[in-house]
Amino acid sequence: MFEVGKVYNRREDIHKVYKGQQYGGISTPSNYPYIFIFTGEAGQEFGYSDGFKSDGSFWYTGEGQEGPMQMTKGNLAIKNHKKNNKDILLFEYISSGFVRFVGYCTYIYHHIIQLPDRNDKQRDAIVFQLDIINTNHSNLINEPTTQKIKRPTSKKTLNELREIATSQTSEKLELKEKLQVIQYRSEAIKIYTKKEQKVTVKAAMNQPLLTLNQDLI
Repeated sequence: MFEVGKVYNRREDIHKVYKGQQYGGISTPSNYPYIFIFTGEAGQEFGYSDGFKSDGSFWYTGEGQEGPMQMTKGNLAIKNHKKNNKDILLFEYISSGFVRFVGYCTYIYHHIIQLPDRNDKQRDAIVFQLDIINTNHSNLINEPTTQKIKRPTSKKTLNELREIATSQTSEKLELKEKLQVIQYRSEAIKIYTKKEQKVTVKAAMNQPLLTLNQDLI
């Protein structure tokens, strides 16, 4: 459907195909099981600070430009997406009209903070904490598990790290456990990447010099 990292024309590639609101940060097509959410620099003028946090989760500011944000419409769609069997797809603006696909999201929880509205008046703002699965292949993502995931270390094999990195949070887990899964997955990805690079370098060093030279040509 959408490829992680690829850039799309929001109007032509998304709304022309799936419909939904063409403006604003949350689009909820009525005839498809998708919720499209968009983030970018435009929200910073309202104090929005969307982005990945140190635990690996993604914080996304809800919709509503004036007065307290309400848990209705697009905001409610995000909160209830699992109950309504809808996928959340996150896109990041890179220029006017063009967005990059970041990945699929699942709602973890939300909290309320104080942010100025478009009239520069402080109000309650909803901030969602989302779990991002940024893979193009859903069959590579493990089914949600209720088993306790151990903290990843460099001693684990690439297969073990991959299993942690592709784990999903289960609805049966407590909030603290969900956040731990997200953090461990983020750590596993970093360790996996470093370890894979070392394996690649080691394999290259064991190649005959002629082979290495040929690869560089």
